[in-house]
Amino acid sequence: MALRIADEAALSLATLVRGSAWIQREGIEPVLMQERDVAVICGPEPYTVGDDPSTTPQLWIHPGGRCEPLSGAPKDYSARLGVRTYGERPDGEAMLVSGTYQMEGDVSRRLLAALPSVLVVPPRTSPDR
Repeated sequence: MALRIADEAALSLATLVRGSAWIQREGIEPVLMQERDVAVICGPEPYTVGDDPSTTPQLWIHPGGRCEPLSGAPKDYSARLGVRTYGERPDGEAMLVSGTYQMEGDVSRRLLAALPSVLVVPPRTSPDR
C-alpha cells in the first residue's frame, strides 16, 4: 500500500507506530522508516509513503485531508476506517500517525531552510529501559 501526500503543508511530522515504510520524494533517495522512528518532512512538495519504493500509490491525499482513490484503492476505504484514516485495514502491517503545519507562520522559515527535505530520527534508547 502507498499514499501520495500532496497536502501542501509547510512541515509534516510522522511517527511509525507499527511496521516499516518508505518515504519517497523527488530529488532524493527513498528513506526507510522503522517502528518508532519519527520523520520530519519539510516543504509543500508532495511525497509518497509506502511499503516499498516500487509500490504505486493507491490513495492521493490533497489539502484539507481530501482523499482521492486511485487505481487499485479499496472503494469503501473511508467507510471502513473513518475520517482521515487511510489504507486497506486498521490492522495492517504498518501504521503511521502524522500531523502537519499547514501555514508557514506556524513554523520558522529559518528552521525550514536549515532542515533537509526528509529527516528520519530513530527512537532514543535509554539506559533506564
